[in-house]
Amino acid sequence: MSAGEMGKTDPKRLAAMLGLDSSGRQFSDEELGAVLRHQLLALLRTDLPGEAAAAGEKTFKDLLADPRPALETLTRLKEFAKEARKAGGKLPEAVATVLYFASIAAGLLRCGKRITQLDDNAIRGGVEWALGLPWLDESLKGLFQQADKRLKPAKKAK
Repeated sequence: MSAGEMGKTDPKRLAAMLGLDSSGRQFSDEELGAVLRHQLLALLRTDLPGEAAAAGEKTFKDLLADPRPALETLTRLKEFAKEARKAGGKLPEAVATVLYFASIAAGLLRCGKRITQLDDNAIRGGVEWALGLPWLDESLKGLFQQADKRLKPAKKAK
């Protein structure tokens, strides 16, 4: 990202990329990784409204690894992550942002559906950002790598 582009970036998005939460607190890579791992092991029914009966003992990690996840549940995860990014949210912004883009990637790859109004360039930017995180959980790397391949612009023939 060039200095000019950085100046045009939303401050909250920039903070998330730098691992800062909305209060300006900086988390270490170890802390962010631990929070992400903890959230991935959380039961869906605990954090996603309307998932109590349907989700059973299914975790966030289970949902994102599911080859045929319920699109409605992915959408709920995306909305949960979006809310969690706000000031006073449940998660550090960077962790919530990873979950946000993971839900979008899973929707595209596993359901063939777009659950966001973001265009491919914006999604690709989020995917590339997530892949560059040293604390990204191994279980999500494959999802983001597949999304990255799918979202890469086609090379033009010379």
